[in-house]
Amino acid sequence: MGYVWSPLAPSPSGIANYTETLIASDPEFEGLVFVTEEAAQREGRRAIAPSEAIAGERHTLLQLGNNVHHGYILEQARRGGAIVELHDLSLHHIHTERTLAQGDFAGYLRGLEDSEGAFGRRAALQRAKGFYTPRLDFYLRVNRAICDRAEAVIVHSRWARFQIELQEVSTPVHVIPHYAIGVEQSNAVTRTKAEARDRLGLDPEQFIILAGGYVTPAKRLDWVIAAFEEVRDQSADAQLIVAGACEWDPAMELIRQSRHASSIQVTGYLSDADFDDYTLAADVLPLMRFPSAGETSGVAARALGFGKVIIVPEYAAFSDIPDDVCEKIHLDMPVVPQLTAAIGRYLNDPAAMRRMEQRVVDYAQTHLSLESSRADLKEVLNTYWGWPND
Repeated sequence: MGYVWSPLAPSPSGIANYTETLIASDPEFEGLVFVTEEAAQREGRRAIAPSEAIAGERHTLLQLGNNVHHGYILEQARRGGAIVELHDLSLHHIHTERTLAQGDFAGYLRGLEDSEGAFGRRAALQRAKGFYTPRLDFYLRVNRAICDRAEAVIVHSRWARFQIELQEVSTPVHVIPHYAIGVEQSNAVTRTKAEARDRLGLDPEQFIILAGGYVTPAKRLDWVIAAFEEVRDQSADAQLIVAGACEWDPAMELIRQSRHASSIQVTGYLSDADFDDYTLAADVLPLMRFPSAGETSGVAARALGFGKVIIVPEYAAFSDIPDDVCEKIHLDMPVVPQLTAAIGRYLNDPAAMRRMEQRVVDYAQTHLSLESSRADLKEVLNTYWGWPND
C-alpha cells in the first residue's frame, strides 16, 4: 500500500486535475490510497482523511502546490520521509497563508529561517516592519528544508531541478515532464476547432488570441493587451479572449480603457470542459508568466497537447520547451514589440501556423505523452518503494 496526498475533484486546484488524470484514472495505481482533506473529494473513492493516514507510512507521495488547497500536504511534507512532487518551486505563498495570514509571525519567521537561513530571518523581520515586496514570494522559496527532509523530489522541468540543486540539496531530484494530453483524452466537448467555435458562439473565420487561466499580475496580461492592440490596429480579424476568472482590477481597467475593448472578451471562471473547448478554438496562446514561482504551466501543457501555437518567455520552466515548437520572447529586450511580431507572423501566414502546429503535435506525442509520464512515475515509485511488489 502507499498514500498519495493530493486534492481531488471537485477541488478547483489544477493539481487535483493532474492527480486525477495521471494516477486516479490508471488501474495500475489501484494499490494507492488517496489522502485528501475535503469529505466531498473522498466520496466513492479509495480515499481517507489526513487523520486516518498511518503515521510514519514510508510509502507516501505528496502532490504539493503553492496555494491554500495544499496546507495539510505542506505540514506532512515538513515531517519528512516522503516523495515530494513539487508543482511550484516556491512555497512562500502557502507558507504565508498558513502562518502570517493567521497572525502567526513566529511561525512565518521559523519557516523562512529554516529554509533560507540568516537571509530569510532578516527578510521576515523586515516584513514585520512593513518592508515587503511581492517579489519575495518568488525569490525566497521556502522549499529547502522540505527538499532536504524528503526521500526524493519530483519536479516537471530541468530548470526546476537545477534551481533545487543550486541550493545544495542532497536529496535526489527527478524530472517528470508535465504530460500534454490530446483532444481525445481531454474534457473537451468538441473535437475540432470549427466545432469548438460553433459551440462557443465564436466567429469561425476570426483569428483568436487566447490568454488562458486565472489572471494574476504575474500572467502579464498588460503585455498581451498592449500587443493585441498593435495587432488589431493592423487587422480587423483579430480577437482577444481572456479564458478564466480575472479579479485583478488593473487588468480589467486596461481592458475597459483599451481602444479595442469591443474585441476583448473575458469569460470568467470556466469548467474544465469549457476551458478545453476555448483552447481548441484558439489560434495562438501567449503565455507570458513573469516572474515565475517555478511552476510548470498546465495551460501550456494543454495547448501543446492540442497542437496549438504558444508564445512564451525564454525564462524559467518555459526554457525546457524546444525553440522549434513555440515562439520565445526574450525578456532582456522590449517585450511588446516581440509579442506583436510573433502574433502577427501567424495571423498573416496561415501556412507557417500549420507547420508549427504539426511540429507541436509531433513533439507532444513523442515527449509529453500521458503514458510516458506515468511510466516515469512508476519508475520513481519502484526505485524508492519497490512498488508495486513491496
